[in-house]
Amino acid sequence: MKQLRALIVSLMLLFVSCTKSKHSVTVAISPTSATVGAGAEQQFMATVTNATDDTVTWQVNGTAGGNSTVGTISSTGLYTAPETVPNPATVTVAAVSQADTSASGSASVTITNSTVGIAPGSATVSAAATQQFTATVKGESMPAVTWQVNGTTGGTQASGTIDSTGLYTAPAVPPSGQQVTVTAASEADPSMTASATVTVAPSVATLNGSYAFVFNGQSSGARLVEAGSFQADGKGNVTGGTEDVNNSSQVFTNVSFTGTYTVGQDGRGSLVITPSNSSGLSKSTFQMVLISNQQVRLIAYDASSNGSGRLDLQDSTAFSNSALSGNYVFSFSGGDGSGLPFCSIGYITLNGTGSISGGSLDSNDNGGVITALAVTGTYATASNGRGTLTLNSTFFSYSFAFYVVSAETLRLVSIGSLGGPVWSGSANSQQSDVDASTALSGPFVFEADNPPGMNTFAGAGQFQMKSGGIITSGVGDENDQGATTTGYSFTGSFTVTNSSYGTLQFVSNTLGTLNYSFYLQSNTQAVVLRTDFQTSSGTLAAQTQSTFSLSDFSGPYGFNLDGNTVTTTAANSVPIDKLGQLSAAGNGNATGNETLNTGTALTDNVALTITNTIQSTGRGTMRITGSGTTRVVNYYLVSPNSLFMIGMDGDQALLGGGDQQFQ
Repeated sequence: MKQLRALIVSLMLLFVSCTKSKHSVTVAISPTSATVGAGAEQQFMATVTNATDDTVTWQVNGTAGGNSTVGTISSTGLYTAPETVPNPATVTVAAVSQADTSASGSASVTITNSTVGIAPGSATVSAAATQQFTATVKGESMPAVTWQVNGTTGGTQASGTIDSTGLYTAPAVPPSGQQVTVTAASEADPSMTASATVTVAPSVATLNGSYAFVFNGQSSGARLVEAGSFQADGKGNVTGGTEDVNNSSQVFTNVSFTGTYTVGQDGRGSLVITPSNSSGLSKSTFQMVLISNQQVRLIAYDASSNGSGRLDLQDSTAFSNSALSGNYVFSFSGGDGSGLPFCSIGYITLNGTGSISGGSLDSNDNGGVITALAVTGTYATASNGRGTLTLNSTFFSYSFAFYVVSAETLRLVSIGSLGGPVWSGSANSQQSDVDASTALSGPFVFEADNPPGMNTFAGAGQFQMKSGGIITSGVGDENDQGATTTGYSFTGSFTVTNSSYGTLQFVSNTLGTLNYSFYLQSNTQAVVLRTDFQTSSGTLAAQTQSTFSLSDFSGPYGFNLDGNTVTTTAANSVPIDKLGQLSAAGNGNATGNETLNTGTALTDNVALTITNTIQSTGRGTMRITGSGTTRVVNYYLVSPNSLFMIGMDGDQALLGGGDQQFQ
């Protein structure tokens, strides 16, 4: 009998414990922050859930009712600041549930010498959304204040607006740095103010306008490349879409589509493209991260596709042949007609009337290299920003569809007959003052890899270029099918054939000799192509600083990496795409979230904790931990706003990059 009673009691306790954990008492307090003038008042409200007794005990810095030093609070939540600003000036107001004293909610209160207070003292507001602020003025039961945003009464379109009642409306596009200051100034004494910091987060309203996109990857093991454009309405709807798709076995041109999109407060979101029923194409799903309202990184996010790409806000004034004139430097990657990796870089000269009067092309088709091949051709631009382009040489004729981003940038996808290259890429206007003979001096960084979906090789590095064609002080990282070489040293040389074309040669005791060709699109950036056995292409960029420190890697960044798993059997290797957002503290620590597409496995919202180091050259190491696994990624800062990233784990070969958000 005693054993039975003990069992019953245990079961009852277990039931109570489970019931309590399932319906835990919670306390929410509003506002969660406030700035209060010395001797002034601020009303707080508490909401208790999962308890029939909704009464609370109010505390200040853990003392029920507070005291004269930190301020007092009544049983109704009316806080009165002390007459003298305490040290520290910030105190904590808490509401403790009387039904469950382990449950509480708290608010941070900053006391100032001003007669004016503001609540909340800080807030995160989604783009185009609203936030109500309230003001208190010592001695005034009906506070009379003037509301400002960044010092301007009523605010501006760029920073957000605020009306006479304190209702703040955030701008559709977060401002640089994503923060603004809302201020309440006493009308009786304008020198008396209180301010709140507002973080403006992106939302669906941030993507509004006409966007061009390009994508490079694979679907069910076959090369897949796409380019197109669409209208984002700022409400999550995609309309007026047109795309061209080459999936290696079939080419789909001028396909119409609609769709939807989402954007979260960290800039990560989704994009769904639904082609017309008659097209024969299936719906495509992507995950994306906003760098700004003009630039977005994306990856494929469905069970049959992998790859990466980008969106860019279009400038409709460039939707004509005449707007496209001068030299354009291009870079294409993908596969050849046999499915082998195939990359190409070069330049073309557009005459503004539909002719390509000249150009030069370098290519690497699975180790078969061609350099400085002369090309000509034609192009035609429609009023919707879609165009067609043909490149001709003594060996080939390649056809492309392109989408105009601006007069400076085009996104292209190959639409030629089957058996030809399956490429996508970009062409960027070459600056008129480009001169390799004088520009190539100082610190540079580079990155290069195989085409997405085929990339079991990735390389990145930093070096000094000096007059006379000398390369010194090189340091690099390489991941070749899981064989990682970290921090190898190299020297080398470079040649300049004309004002924008040349070659690079890196010489390393560890890796031997690596050969590249390059085409400058500006005096600080070039496209590069391996001209040896390794079929890879990438970017060369001048660093904006001669030395870097931890503080140069600070703030919010959007990033993506793509590559392949590394297995003993190449046929079992699967593509990997990672996309995410991280917030770096500038002291060697960061947090974030990422999305993974690993073959057919899709994983969203993986929380990340990150530690990072950095050398004065801008080369650093991140240790990124998510879901119990720590990955090593080395990185190279082009500037505090941009970086190249290379995965250094033995079971994955990854390359990518990141950009600071809303700068």
